[in-house]
Amino acid sequence: MEADPNPTVVLHACLGVGHLIPMVELAKLLLRRGLAVVIAVPTPPASTADFFSSSASAVDRMAAANPSISFHHLPPPEYPDPDPDAFLQMLDTMGLTVPSLLAFLRSLPSVAALVLDLFCVDALDAATAAGVPAYFYYTSSAGDLAAFLHLPHYFATTEGSLKDMGKAPLRFPGVPPIPASDMPHTVLDRGDRTCATRLGHYGRIPEARGILINSYEWLEARSVRVLREGACIPDRPTPPVYCIGPLMVKGEEAANGERHECLSWLDAQQEGSVVFLCFGSLGAVSVEQLKEIARGLENSGHRFLWVVRSPPQDPAKFFLPRPEPDLGMLLPEGFMERTRDRGMVVTSWAPQVEVLRHAATGAFVTHCGWNSVLEAASAGVPMLCWPQYAEQRLNKVLVVDGMQLGVVMDGYDEELVKAEEVEKKVRLVMESGEGKKLRDRLTMAKEMAAEALAEGGLHKLYERETPHSFPQVVHEKAPPLSIAYTHRVACSPPLMEPNSKQSQTVVLHTILGAGHLAPMVELAKLFLGRGFAVIIAVPTPPASTADVAASSAPAVARIAAANPSISFHNLPPPDYPEPDPDVFQQLLDVIRLTVPILLTFLRSLPPVAAVVLDLFCVDALDAAAAVGVPAYFYFTSSAGVLAAFLHLPHYFATTEGNLKDMGKTLLHFPGVPPIPASDMPHNVLDRADMIGASLIYHYRRMPEARGVLINTYEWLEARAVTALGDGACVSDRPTPPVYCIGPLIVKGEDAAKGERHACLAWLDAQPERSVVFVSFGSLGAVSVEQLKEIARGLENSGHHFLWVVRSPPPEDPAKFSLPRSEPDLGALLPEGFLERTRERGMVVTSWRGVHLHEAVRRWPRKHTHCGWNSVLEAASAGVPMLCWPLYAEQRLNKVLVVDGVQLGVVMDGYDEELVKAVEVEKKVRLVMESEEGKGLRGRLAMAKEMAAEALADGGPSCTAFSEFLDDLEGSK
Repeated sequence: MEADPNPTVVLHACLGVGHLIPMVELAKLLLRRGLAVVIAVPTPPASTADFFSSSASAVDRMAAANPSISFHHLPPPEYPDPDPDAFLQMLDTMGLTVPSLLAFLRSLPSVAALVLDLFCVDALDAATAAGVPAYFYYTSSAGDLAAFLHLPHYFATTEGSLKDMGKAPLRFPGVPPIPASDMPHTVLDRGDRTCATRLGHYGRIPEARGILINSYEWLEARSVRVLREGACIPDRPTPPVYCIGPLMVKGEEAANGERHECLSWLDAQQEGSVVFLCFGSLGAVSVEQLKEIARGLENSGHRFLWVVRSPPQDPAKFFLPRPEPDLGMLLPEGFMERTRDRGMVVTSWAPQVEVLRHAATGAFVTHCGWNSVLEAASAGVPMLCWPQYAEQRLNKVLVVDGMQLGVVMDGYDEELVKAEEVEKKVRLVMESGEGKKLRDRLTMAKEMAAEALAEGGLHKLYERETPHSFPQVVHEKAPPLSIAYTHRVACSPPLMEPNSKQSQTVVLHTILGAGHLAPMVELAKLFLGRGFAVIIAVPTPPASTADVAASSAPAVARIAAANPSISFHNLPPPDYPEPDPDVFQQLLDVIRLTVPILLTFLRSLPPVAAVVLDLFCVDALDAAAAVGVPAYFYFTSSAGVLAAFLHLPHYFATTEGNLKDMGKTLLHFPGVPPIPASDMPHNVLDRADMIGASLIYHYRRMPEARGVLINTYEWLEARAVTALGDGACVSDRPTPPVYCIGPLIVKGEDAAKGERHACLAWLDAQPERSVVFVSFGSLGAVSVEQLKEIARGLENSGHHFLWVVRSPPPEDPAKFSLPRSEPDLGALLPEGFLERTRERGMVVTSWRGVHLHEAVRRWPRKHTHCGWNSVLEAASAGVPMLCWPLYAEQRLNKVLVVDGVQLGVVMDGYDEELVKAVEVEKKVRLVMESEEGKGLRGRLAMAKEMAAEALADGGPSCTAFSEFLDDLEGSK
């Protein structure tokens, strides 16, 4: 049956500004996708006059402001004996409106979907009767949803009421511990009618086809993950979850071109100097509380913008419009006069979104309504949390203990928040080190909100997967980011008892080279922790490739000796009588010629559970297929690099010419920032080059694997991981599942032995965060002239430094991988440099025996060649990077670090003959001294936290590895 060319989506919202606004914003998304939209609004019966008067004006205002959206007023139901409770009146009205909604759905020619507010759960019956798929649009947080979905199970397996538990913590999946008293009052008493009604709502949510949430993945990664894993509803499947936010209204004044006077007042204030106080469209406090707030603000000495509303009266009239407040009666005598030079009081309403986005706003005292939380996070404004009603206390827990984007106003749950507490918390956020940390985290929250909403961001990807596809079966598949989430399994315990895995062997097959071997060893440790036997099958270069053999054998021997629990099997060398003159091509040839030897080895083993291959071992797919063993790739570089590499075959097939001739022309590949053509690995710059052709062949064959493990973590490369999961990188066939299992980082041999490198003792004597670390990896080296420029730049910067100096690269490129002699510092560095800088610098000439990760946590800034292991180590340690790529995919990693994740700055001149001393000095000072460096530190602090969370038990990377093992189990 053909779909209607312009199908209609019906949105059914409950009444209330906090629910209507996000529904209107969702309608705008659907309109942009070419769908017709109708918002079906219930009309309260005349018997609920209070509720009607508070809601009708809000609907009329929104309809007038959005003429492209159709608002259909459903006729009022019969409700002769309304409940005295206003909230129950609303729920009853929604239930009684279902027959009218069903009649309306049947009157429409073609309905693609019905999207429901949470409080419209009974409308599921109308959707079923009309044969229309139903989705929920949850306008609060993913954390709230996780807790609410778990409540029916909690009540079914416990006794008593939450109201009797005080502040006892409730431990629900996906959220921090919640004091029982912080749950919404409507669920505190299990014998109450409101509570029973709410539980009925939560119990029916899984009947929907999917759930849209007004949130963004980064903000609530833990809650979203747990929802997708199904941990909140233990007895039946959870529908797919789609984060499509933050959806926020621009503000009525912004739409009609007028400007509120408070914005002009803010224009005259200093940046970040104003505390904004607003308790939402319904929030208000007592006269006594208003006076305490006023005294606290006055005593704090800080500037403020305060929205004051008339105090609440009769609880039954909670939803009714209130008169303008009489400030003279409500505020302390003389307050307005004494604070007129640094404060402004606005009555009833202010354009909150515009105020929060204003540069002068430095903190936000909020009731923690979800719209307000999203607006603050998206604007990068720290929150002082003062919840009042509904789910706001629960949001407070999420903001303070989960997202760590705010502090709590102590006393919110008592009769009064004292003036001293107001003053204390304002000073804490505006003046203290804790406030600075909050601002740093909010900077990241703001950036990630913008990224989610950007073209190609997570919001757009979810939007593409959801509204436009309502008539299709696209919703049968999991949401894009669910590739690494199915159910929660801790990382450290085995998936099942170790004895059950003793007969199962996993063979890891890698190329030679420390940068590939080290991550493979860390992967082997993960398998060992799950009860598998592990063998790393290492190729042996033939005697004819003396340089490759000489460079690789010591590394293999060292790593094997340091990891006695892992079996290393040296495959016999293949025949290779006429090796290619290029060392890299030799390596590829050796791996290809080793395939028959690997096949023989696999056949000699008892049953093999899987073969895990390095990217450059792609021909070993044939060996795995021959023995009927599932093959996976372990990609030891970034997800962004993988996204670009997988897209290259399509790019070359659909274009002409060579990358080498394009200079810095930008390449627009899925999942990554624009890449200057000259920043692609040199091996693919010339499509006629034999090595380039070999690599394209490798990238083309990768989708033949059953899955791809990546040494990264979801937060760090969300955009690339999403593009890979969507299949956007490989256009002509499916992309295998992608599992982010990193950051897997080696500790270092000396750390394992308990020894300590001499440089660490030197670091102990330096001021905190004062040292710049310069290291170019295990193979990186620069010319004598460049060494002298670096030395002059470090000296002129005036900063402390620790510098690993290696002998310059050999003139013969074929000897690039060979071990080098100890450098002669006297000959390589400027005369007198070591003497002049001995009080603030240390030069290290050997780095064997201590790995970067052991010490990088102690170093605040790092010059790096952008090898992926180094990038992960720096991100996991929270260390800003000065990017100076040298070879392989390092230039591409530089693009990702600087333009993608924004965790570093670039050393200009890296792509020319020389990076000048003035550039070294300039970038060191930028990162160590400037505001831009401060912003980097804030983002790195979050990168560090998210790396630790990824690796924690139940974290995203651990869960992804568990999902991979589930797939492996299902392959039998």
